[in-house]
Amino acid sequence: MSVIEIHENILNKLLEYREIDKNFTFYLRQRPEEKLSQGYWFLGNENYVNVPLFKVGDKDNKTQTVGFVYDLNNNKTFIEIVYKNIKDIKDNEIKFYEELVSFLPKKEQKANDNRYWYIFEKVDLIENLEYYLYTFRDKCLDLLNKYQLTEKYIIKNDDFNMKLNKIIEIKNQNKLFIKTDKKKLKNEMIIIEAIENFINELELNENNIPKKGMKFETIKQKKEYYVYTNKNRKIITKPLDGDKQFSQPISVFEKYFKTGEINKDNDSSYIIPIAEYIKENYLEKDIKKTKMNIKNIILYGAPGVGKTHNTNKLISLIDEGKSEKEVFSAIKENINETMILNDDLKSRMKFITFHQSFGYEDFIEGFRPNNEGNIKIKKGIFHNICTEAIKEENKDKNYYLVIDEINRGNISKIFGELITLIEEDKRDKIEVTLPYSKETFKVPSNLFIIGTMNSTDKSIALIDIALRRRFTFLKMSPNLKLIEYKKAKVLCRFLNIKISKTIGKDYKIGHSYFMNISNENDLNFVLEYKITPLLEEYFYGNKEQLDQILKIIRVSP
Repeated sequence: MSVIEIHENILNKLLEYREIDKNFTFYLRQRPEEKLSQGYWFLGNENYVNVPLFKVGDKDNKTQTVGFVYDLNNNKTFIEIVYKNIKDIKDNEIKFYEELVSFLPKKEQKANDNRYWYIFEKVDLIENLEYYLYTFRDKCLDLLNKYQLTEKYIIKNDDFNMKLNKIIEIKNQNKLFIKTDKKKLKNEMIIIEAIENFINELELNENNIPKKGMKFETIKQKKEYYVYTNKNRKIITKPLDGDKQFSQPISVFEKYFKTGEINKDNDSSYIIPIAEYIKENYLEKDIKKTKMNIKNIILYGAPGVGKTHNTNKLISLIDEGKSEKEVFSAIKENINETMILNDDLKSRMKFITFHQSFGYEDFIEGFRPNNEGNIKIKKGIFHNICTEAIKEENKDKNYYLVIDEINRGNISKIFGELITLIEEDKRDKIEVTLPYSKETFKVPSNLFIIGTMNSTDKSIALIDIALRRRFTFLKMSPNLKLIEYKKAKVLCRFLNIKISKTIGKDYKIGHSYFMNISNENDLNFVLEYKITPLLEEYFYGNKEQLDQILKIIRVSP
């Protein structure tokens, strides 16, 4: 990330916070004009960014700063507190700085000149900035009020708006920050890499040796020709019955992959067969090449983070033959991408919800009355899907069992002796005899078990250790990028920071609560009828904390 992108990201983050707190101001660069025109919104140069909270460099506050600093050379962030010339400042200001320094959990003093650093252990810029804004700033405001320094240090709204308007004007004039289409860029890189891999496969034929290279056939006339490369890594074609060779530009293949078209000046009879070979061997992955070794997965997180929604995406990615790294990265990214399963895939997936009264007889097999009133053995959903998956004609297909609220069931009671058989290394190998039917039974390796659970559920702490050991847990977090209405996005972020500080990160509110909001009325409805009841449940028995957090959303308890 460039220094200009860092300035822009920090500015956007601070302005998001200002959407909630209209009185929140911070220091913006005033000069030199050259730096402002380049996008340096805060103090610093090409090596560091410094974001002060209060006034800097005026006649009343010349040598004192409280700033958030990002060091690009060392990739670290820290809070800097400086009050050098203590002879020029009053006692209450010295006490303010001394108490503020003592608030920092770990600090380093620089050169014995009343310059202190609190260096963050984490490298996440935005997460560290949030601590600076929400925790450290709160302490600053309390101390400024305590020592009667608020008026002297806080930047007034009028002054702030004047500087901000100047920055907005510069951005509009220069159009500095045009977002790159990352998906498009990634696709272009894949195409280039595929062509490069094809060239690596070609023989080197510097001297135009006859009958050397990879053999292809033209589309219409079915004439054979050779394809090879030279020391400049060009794609060279040469007809089988000719001496002349032709250099085929890489750009022709790139255009074909992007648009399906070929320039009139180029011979499609030679290019299309090569392009299709590259497409088949380098752009389209064979599903059988990569398979997930992990068969048991649990998606867990707070309410509204998209656990159930993402099960379809998880199934689609596994069925496409994606690697474990690709699958897990895509799920953790948690983008708003609706996966519609085709009929074939739907037929290979079953969905069920665990609850307290659900048992072995429902899941595996048990005695049940039939329509005639007789008691007979009835197979459960797990038995049925295993039986289908293990058939010879289905061994090359994947089958999926989705268990919603997996932690709400009695795991030992439901799985019984089969809890061992679901382990990846026991699949297809170990058989057991079922207690009711006396049939032998095993769990096939082409069955994926996908569970979901809420991290706020108290029963997670008591979850069966056998389940913990046999499943891979994939945590899902709120994704604020999916919230389009700006005020809703800022409120969700602010609420989750407060919740994390009081009752823990597992109780964060999911983005789905705020996704279908387009105006103030929608937001107020969600806050009153969805968020407030959830918060009342979270903070049950703690009225003081509940009142504090309800003030954030301006809802009276």
